[in-house]
Amino acid sequence: GRPEPEPPCEGLRFNLSHTEGLIACLVTRGRACGVDVERAPASPDALTHLVPRLAEPERAELAALPPAARADRFSELWVLKEAYLKALGTGVTRELSGFSFTTPPTGPIAVRDPRRPAGAADAWWFRLLRPAPGYVLAVVAEHGRPAHLHRIDLADLADPGEASAA
Repeated sequence: GRPEPEPPCEGLRFNLSHTEGLIACLVTRGRACGVDVERAPASPDALTHLVPRLAEPERAELAALPPAARADRFSELWVLKEAYLKALGTGVTRELSGFSFTTPPTGPIAVRDPRRPAGAADAWWFRLLRPAPGYVLAVVAEHGRPAHLHRIDLADLADPGEASAA
């Protein structure tokens, strides 16, 4: 299962993700949450092996894109899927083709998940971010209302003497 803090931090939820060169931590109170970060665009090998695991609407969307845009869009879909499953508490044990995401040019990111009750998709808030060149990050929070995101650079937290020695 996912890690949960013990009392007196009742209601506090957190989620972690990391990839080469970047760590993401998401903390919420009283809301399930998930975060995933990956290098982007995805490698050709990842596209070959992982695109078939996506839902049919997502595969069709990728196929309709110019080849140069496919790897980047795949990366966005992948982090959304992983962050959502982490927020649900299932992790990637669930089949990735069983639900899909749409990211309209205007309007919120939406999930279509037949396993969730009608209207449950509206209970989630999704956000795609580019925290640094070559990375894509997805944030998922329960209850549909926007989260307040704060970026903290670890160098800002370090002892000034330690940061300059690194």
